[in-house]
Amino acid sequence: MKMIDGLLAELEQEAQTTRRVLERIPQAHLAWKPHPKSMSLGQLALHVATVPGNVAEIAAKDTIPEPPSFVQAEAATTTELVPALTESVARAKRALGGFDTSFPLAAAEDRDVCDRWREAGHTMVYADDAVVHHAHALRLGSFCRQHFNYGRGAYYLHRARARRGEAPLRVEPLRFYARLVTYPLGKSAAPRSFALAALAALSQGVYISGYVRERLRSRAPSSSFVRA
Repeated sequence: MKMIDGLLAELEQEAQTTRRVLERIPQAHLAWKPHPKSMSLGQLALHVATVPGNVAEIAAKDTIPEPPSFVQAEAATTTELVPALTESVARAKRALGGFDTSFPLAAAEDRDVCDRWREAGHTMVYADDAVVHHAHALRLGSFCRQHFNYGRGAYYLHRARARRGEAPLRVEPLRFYARLVTYPLGKSAAPRSFALAALAALSQGVYISGYVRERLRSRAPSSSFVRA
């Protein structure tokens, strides 16, 4: 399960529990206060109902402005509590965003998130002290299949950008790919360096094949996209 999926699932689970609590608050006790200096039950209940959306929207900001003077509104009736929670959870889901589920496979959906993040005006920061060791035990067949699917995902990324009216992604000049393929030759001893260079060239070839295959399928009159 992807991280954002887990967060959204937990949000929905907690919202169900909160909804049951809000449904049981008695109308006659909305003005009750647990302490003279405390908020009333109506204020506390409305605060709990609106927390998910408020917190998610604040978390999505690059900078948090100086908080204004805050006075918690009080629910006039208990019937407004659950709708307030429903609207708040919807705002939280919009703010959290996440992966576009229209991508049929785990490829390029992470690039799409970064695209939409930047389109929303947020910044991306390179943190050289954040290191993630990400590796799969691959044989030649699974290696080719993985990069083939990366190429398929790239097609969906281009299509998603076109739907949003974004400019097409720029294709790097040939010297970029030449440096990519020859990079291992100066970093490792032979024959390992030659094997790595060959795998780099192979990865680019099957990547292009995956992209072309998906593009041709999309143009076929009876094409249907299936998950892989």
